[in-house]
Amino acid sequence: MKVVLFALCIVALTGCKNDSIILSSVQLRLLQYSGLRPVAVFYELNPVDSMELRPNARAHVDFSLSPEDTLHVVIEEFSGPVDAYASWMNRGLGPERVPRINGNVVEQSIWSGRWIFIFSSPPHRLPRLEAMDSLVMSFPESGGGLPPEFLTLPLKQRIPQGASVQKGTLLGRDIVADFLCQRYQDEIGPWTIARSLSSVSEGELSKFLVALQATGAQPDGNDSGRTYWIESNFRIVIGRVGAGLLVVWGMRDRPALIERWNEAKRTFQSE
Repeated sequence: MKVVLFALCIVALTGCKNDSIILSSVQLRLLQYSGLRPVAVFYELNPVDSMELRPNARAHVDFSLSPEDTLHVVIEEFSGPVDAYASWMNRGLGPERVPRINGNVVEQSIWSGRWIFIFSSPPHRLPRLEAMDSLVMSFPESGGGLPPEFLTLPLKQRIPQGASVQKGTLLGRDIVADFLCQRYQDEIGPWTIARSLSSVSEGELSKFLVALQATGAQPDGNDSGRTYWIESNFRIVIGRVGAGLLVVWGMRDRPALIERWNEAKRTFQSE
């Protein structure tokens, strides 16, 4: 692959500085990959694309590995670790550092704090893991580990790569709230637990329940502040934990789902 020397299309970072955007103050031209400096840099503030969770800023950085080969790095900055992790998971970029073929290049991605890094290289010149990690860790507020909110959902029997963030929607219906969702699996089958990231007003909950029933879900009683629903071949349990919502659904009977809901509530309240 020939080195693409697109005439250092560098947007002067001082000209687009935004105090809430860390990437606008990063000296991208001084980044290093295995001792190499970039040969080309391009910066986007509030990039326009079709992603549901768009980054606040994005940079494209090229390193020349040889006269014929280029390492292209896409760096995306989000408002915080939850949005970054949600975008990384929802786009199927994981697992981290595992090579994936995309056309005539191989991609490897890393989520770290509020950042997503996507490394693209020729198949015969995969980037060195320690060099990738060194570049990633040079960014402010980078660091591994799940966002702490994800640890408030039960850890046992999680489906690998089964976490996501639903923004403004739940169970296919609109709701003015964002939800952390985690899928689980045991010998009986799968189920999902979702918790709101913020408070949900009574008015918003009422509108959500009306929409739930209007679009096919059937009410199946209530008790202890929880409501029960049946839709197609699965059941739903919806209840409050403090000012937020905790929702569990799956192909289970009601007692089994209530047990999962109570377990999630205990984990939720222990944060």
